[in-house]
Amino acid sequence: MPKPARIEDLKLTPYWWESAPPAVTDPADIPGTADVGIVGAGFAGMTAALTLARAGRRVVVFDAMRAAGGLECSSEREDAP
Repeated sequence: MPKPARIEDLKLTPYWWESAPPAVTDPADIPGTADVGIVGAGFAGMTAALTLARAGRRVVVFDAMRAAGGLECSSEREDAP
């Protein structure tokens, strides 16, 4: 039976960042006006932003993480291939 994952073994960044780390970018200036402000640049936030932008709205997306972020959690197991 495999050992259960331990919290200290959790990896908080995607595995692909090890071989292709994301570029470090400066935050963009926040425009003075917008029709809609979206908090969160995950799938739901970006889908909402794209849908609204295609409908002609001026959209600003705010996210706490860096560009192309997202939080991927996985655990490393000794018996994993």
